[in-house]
Amino acid sequence: MNPIIKTLFEDENLWKEIYPNYKIRAGQIKLADEIYKTIKNQAFLIAEAGTGTGKTLAYLLPSLLYALEEKDYKILISTETKALQKPNPFQGHSPIRKTIKNQNSCRNLLRFQ
Repeated sequence: MNPIIKTLFEDENLWKEIYPNYKIRAGQIKLADEIYKTIKNQAFLIAEAGTGTGKTLAYLLPSLLYALEEKDYKILISTETKALQKPNPFQGHSPIRKTIKNQNSCRNLLRFQ
């Protein structure tokens, strides 16, 4: 398990301002970790998860994390419906900046404006 992924999803305080009802979901953490490993290994993944699993954050955060690690990496997110394009959970909130220490390095992991 990637320690940054684990910390991101298990730190309820990180999400309080944006998602007041955020709950830790084991399935979401596992999915996010698998997605991160898949991106890092340049492999393919077909995953299915039920309603309420937290799929949106489970694919967005590992993608962002990898993009921060690999400076030239670009992310393209394609959605089937416009409904999935509209929600911006960070709109109306001050920028989130969370420095996460991962063994020998520190990163500014999230910065949304």
